[in-house]
Amino acid sequence: MSETNMEKNAHGNSLSDTDKTYFSQQTAEVVVCNDESKSGFSSVSRSFKAFSAKLDALGAEARGIERVPPEERDYNMSKLNMFFLWCSGTGSLTSASGFFLGPILLGLSLKDSMISGLFGACFGALVAAFTSTLGPKSGLRQMVGSRFFFGWYFSRFCSLLNFISVCGFSVINCVFGGQILNAISHGKCPIEIGIVIISVLSGIVAIVGIRFVHKCEKYMSVPLLIFFLLTFICAGKDFDNFTPSVGDSVTVAGNCLSFFAVCFGINAGWGSIASDYYILFPEKTSSWLTFSVTFVGIFVPSAFVGSLAICIASAWLSNPAYQTAYDNYGNGGLLKQALSRWNGGGDFILVILFLSLFTNNILNLYSMPLSVQVIHSFFFRLPRWFLTVVGFIICLVCSVCGRNTLSNYLNNFLPMIGYWIIIFGTIIFEEMIFRGSKSNFNWADWNTKDKLTHGYAASFAFCCGAAGAVVGMCQAYYIGPIAIKIGEYGGDVAIWCSLVFTGVAYPPCRILEKKYFKR
Repeated sequence: MSETNMEKNAHGNSLSDTDKTYFSQQTAEVVVCNDESKSGFSSVSRSFKAFSAKLDALGAEARGIERVPPEERDYNMSKLNMFFLWCSGTGSLTSASGFFLGPILLGLSLKDSMISGLFGACFGALVAAFTSTLGPKSGLRQMVGSRFFFGWYFSRFCSLLNFISVCGFSVINCVFGGQILNAISHGKCPIEIGIVIISVLSGIVAIVGIRFVHKCEKYMSVPLLIFFLLTFICAGKDFDNFTPSVGDSVTVAGNCLSFFAVCFGINAGWGSIASDYYILFPEKTSSWLTFSVTFVGIFVPSAFVGSLAICIASAWLSNPAYQTAYDNYGNGGLLKQALSRWNGGGDFILVILFLSLFTNNILNLYSMPLSVQVIHSFFFRLPRWFLTVVGFIICLVCSVCGRNTLSNYLNNFLPMIGYWIIIFGTIIFEEMIFRGSKSNFNWADWNTKDKLTHGYAASFAFCCGAAGAVVGMCQAYYIGPIAIKIGEYGGDVAIWCSLVFTGVAYPPCRILEKKYFKR
């Protein structure tokens, strides 16, 4: 990326002095050991600069993790557009994928799945909505803003966790897409083909930048919700509201807690990237408005498609045709069977629903390189588009490797997302309370290490929260000492343990940190 391009934002305006200083600091960090390495680096650098210049000329976004100052914000950004972005991103088969697990993997009835699943999704959306409010205030990406709460170094660890999170969701999208095409073609189209299609399409849009992401999500949101409604209508006769949950009352309660954790992770996962999409909004944007738009935009669509997934999965409990379809083609087979009554029309609907995975994956691949650039200054020297391509390749390889184990992967992965996000959100929430009326940060110091908190309190509280997750988690590979006491198979209470452990540990540690280090 050329110096000229680096000093321009998505509007083509000059960056602030603070951001220019950041570029200077990053450049100063480059140490070349010998002429040969210098020559090789220069050659690669020139290639990057040339390609970045071409993308910039085509209107692609050049900005990485630099702050968007208030004077460069877009005062015409529509809250309705933001709502549509969340609608298409969360009202997708990605959200639905985790909701299938209630009846199929945990043996819950339709009623028990609905109650525990929707409450989990609601709580997760609240966390994501809260963290999104930092976007307009700061003009910073979520992981860059975390420096003000976790310090210069521990925020890198949060960024690494976030990279793993968005990469994991991308794998879900790709594998689910492969299953759908495999089911439509009756096994003739390999799963790998769907994986490649989802990866490539979403990667292209993510490279272009945030403005095109907004447009793409806006125009696809309403049509997708309409086709999900048609799926409800088509499959309605197959839903099973009579088969009870498996196990005694305590075992069912434990399974409900585990399903709550799964569905919480689906929506809470947005909490680590939500503010990425608000950086162009005016600084004075109402926090309550941002919170409300994000909460409704995440919860309502995810609850809608999640309810559909639970209803379709309930048919699996008693309908042999659904059981066979699931055994042969996974979640894609369930959708194929649900729409089979409409023959070719059902296949057409399924193809449109396939595109919903694309809308979700765009957001993952867009935010992925932004987290990587926070992990280390070396990655900041690499253009955002290049890191997007690398992320795309990593997700592609992981998707192909895990294409036959999606259900187990979902059951293990989604709660893990919830564990770290609840710790992340709790620390931010308590810091805002701790500051009270003095909660205004000097966001221009985002890259000045000496003016940021050390992050000692946040780091210790995070470790305490992780300990809470260990004693409360219920996974196939490990069941904590608290979780194992709930029913025959245990119940996942790691979210609540993490919340309590973090919430209790952070305030006194922060008071001590403030007292001795003055920041």
